[in-house]
Amino acid sequence: MIYITPQCLPNFNGIALPETGGKVNLAMGCPTSAKVPAALESDDVTAVADYLRDNFKAFALPFEAVAKQWVAQPWNTTGMVHCNFYHSSTLRLAIMGDAAHATSPSIGQGMNTALADAAAFDDLLDRHYDDIDAVLPAFSKERVKEGNALTSIAYYVYPMSDFQNLRNTVVNILRNILHRYLPSLVAPDPLVSIGKGGKLSEAYAEMTRMGRLAAARRVNDDLRRGWFEKRVGLIKA
Repeated sequence: MIYITPQCLPNFNGIALPETGGKVNLAMGCPTSAKVPAALESDDVTAVADYLRDNFKAFALPFEAVAKQWVAQPWNTTGMVHCNFYHSSTLRLAIMGDAAHATSPSIGQGMNTALADAAAFDDLLDRHYDDIDAVLPAFSKERVKEGNALTSIAYYVYPMSDFQNLRNTVVNILRNILHRYLPSLVAPDPLVSIGKGGKLSEAYAEMTRMGRLAAARRVNDDLRRGWFEKRVGLIKA
């Protein structure tokens, strides 16, 4: 079971995955626009451990050991993998999962989509009687739109604007309440349908119709571009 740890540190959200042997795989991230405390950017293990001890309250951690890993491991920027097709007929191979559509874990659908890729491939093998030359292009036709919907939704469903986030939260709460009483008039939040096994491409189409992705895209792309320009020295910070 995966545990979501919102605001596990100031401006940071996290995902915790318990493993065997009493271990926990913990990933944390913050928006590129957020101000990161100097202690977390320090190479001083003690400074990092002290900051984590004072601010990380989600669950108990061996702070010194975590701080050593924190200092030794470089930070990564979340990116996306977009592919126009998921197969090569010449090489007779297919790609799926993160190889085809790696993205931010913000909506928690990466593993589900990878499993859906595998299930679709298995179904196509049955439908085409194991004719791999027929299966490969059919696999791309069926799954590329789902993979690209995943990456786009994960990147743009949550705006980096606090005001937009608050507005979307209020609207979605009201939408889900109204849908409960007026299901024929008000559609539910498209994210709810994803959680219930709905197609990502259908959720993407609905979010696009609502203007939700376009609004977040304008804000998020502008902030990401500004962060990149400052980081590489194109403009002064």
